[in-house]
Amino acid sequence: VNDEMIESVSWHPEERSLLVALSTKATNATKDNGKYFVVTMKTAEKSIHWQCSNQHPLITEKAVHNNDLPPSCRS
Repeated sequence: VNDEMIESVSWHPEERSLLVALSTKATNATKDNGKYFVVTMKTAEKSIHWQCSNQHPLITEKAVHNNDLPPSCRS
């Protein structure tokens, strides 16, 4: 995902997650349609990795469609 495709990023410490809002350029969505995904920090054995998803408590009806997720996030 490049800079033009991201509208905003906000940190939610209680969820250990970043809420990423994609621009309408990235999703073919209108302002009233879904366009968010979440990147959650996971820790294991002194390492940190990030897991992204369009299914998370921070987003419900505003989740971006699977086709609009970055390729590394698609399941």
